[in-house]
Amino acid sequence: MFRFAQCCDGGEQKSSGLTIIHSVPASDGSWTEEEVNRPAQEESRARNKTFQITLAKSRGQLGAEIDVASDIKVCSIVAVGPAGALCDWNATCPVGETLEEFDRIVDVDGIPGSSQELVQKVMAARNDETLTLTIEKPMIKEVRVKRDAAPLGLTLTMSDQHQVIVQEVGKGVIQAIADIRTHDKIIAVNGKRLPGLLLVDKLQQKEFTMQVVCYNLDAS
Repeated sequence: MFRFAQCCDGGEQKSSGLTIIHSVPASDGSWTEEEVNRPAQEESRARNKTFQITLAKSRGQLGAEIDVASDIKVCSIVAVGPAGALCDWNATCPVGETLEEFDRIVDVDGIPGSSQELVQKVMAARNDETLTLTIEKPMIKEVRVKRDAAPLGLTLTMSDQHQVIVQEVGKGVIQAIADIRTHDKIIAVNGKRLPGLLLVDKLQQKEFTMQVVCYNLDAS
């Protein structure tokens, strides 16, 4: 089953049998050769690109909307612009280092912290003060699933920003064959971005494809 926990309250529990396509256990309970090999074939989140940007606040503005409420450990960008320091970076940055939705601020001046601590440090800087931010570009993985009696094994939390976040990965198909971890975000089902409750509802279909933003918190 998967459990769905509304952020900051007692939550509601639902159950649904979901199985990744090509992941049906053999009759004796063992995994097939295809299933055993699949995790090694998955692209590793350890390859997520990280880079540093150096900037000074422009007219006191950061120039981006940052999500500090959804996940204390993931300080992620919601949008950049229309003016400010991060917007200025995007105008002149190297190829592949444009700041985009879901990019994560890992640390400020080499010092990590909670989402709120990182943003507070940036906002507290003087207009003439230079800051160095480490940025992670997460991997966005597509996982095809098919409803079955086997459990999915995820506990999901919906934030005030209507994001669906993996709170816990328990015993189930996902744990056995897919590298989905705590703090990852499910952002779309069948290619459609939807508010959190609608997204969770789509996870109960018989067959679907979900897009998951995968962060490499091990490297933080």
